[in-house]
Amino acid sequence: MIKKTVIGVVCALFLASGAQAQDALTNKDGKAILPESGEFGLGFNVVPLISFMGNNTNITEGNFVLGNNMIFGKYMLDGSTALRAHLGVNTSLDALRNKVFDDTQNSPDSLVQDVMRLADQSYTIGAGFEMRKGKGRVQGIFGADVMFGFSRSTTNYEYGNAFGMLNQAPTTTTNFFSGSSFPQGERTTLIERGNTFSVGLRPYVGVEYFIAPKLSIGAEFGLNTMYSITGEGRTVSEFFDPNTGENGLVRTTTNINAGRSGWNISTDNFNGAVVLMFYF
Repeated sequence: MIKKTVIGVVCALFLASGAQAQDALTNKDGKAILPESGEFGLGFNVVPLISFMGNNTNITEGNFVLGNNMIFGKYMLDGSTALRAHLGVNTSLDALRNKVFDDTQNSPDSLVQDVMRLADQSYTIGAGFEMRKGKGRVQGIFGADVMFGFSRSTTNYEYGNAFGMLNQAPTTTTNFFSGSSFPQGERTTLIERGNTFSVGLRPYVGVEYFIAPKLSIGAEFGLNTMYSITGEGRTVSEFFDPNTGENGLVRTTTNINAGRSGWNISTDNFNGAVVLMFYF
């Protein structure tokens, strides 16, 4: 859906360029259409807004999605060059719930709830130099950005049936997606995936179409060359130890997951971003 949107916008921009005179730099009121030296540009990705209106982005009980939000800023050095910066935010908070039998009751109709909470965060910051070429409303843009990124992901588990001397293997959800559950002598309570830091260079090309004076819509494609470092993560589990104290004790274990690092080279279009820019 997003790829189709971007391709459609790019095609529309090129088709529109054929209908514009190459020297059409002002509108019928004499106002300059293209940005000029000393002006600022501020823009955002309109795709999340379109998705929200189409009911694809949702904010419901236990679920929140702030996906592919991009904010762009520019400072025009002159009519054909600019300094630029952008900030990207991808955040999601999800909660999956599953009903299981209540081990303290002797009734199949008595249920308790297990919950899995997932939190994913991703942030990117870029700054670079832009050049543009074109005489009409359609402007080709190209340049390069220095990119910085950060991401993290955690999963927390809450269980309705507690450990105890009389319930050392409580009924526990084993798959929140299928809803399956079985007695478990040990179960995961927390997964923390290591934080990831990235840095790299992004050459890009794109097109910007001015639909009105100082107002444009556009898209671009880049080549990301990123080096990433992911730190150690951890997995925490709990189990019941009946040999500690008079009533036993719930203990936890922690497994450390090794970090990693490496290079990644890929093409991108800001995850399908279609940017609306205002110049002033």
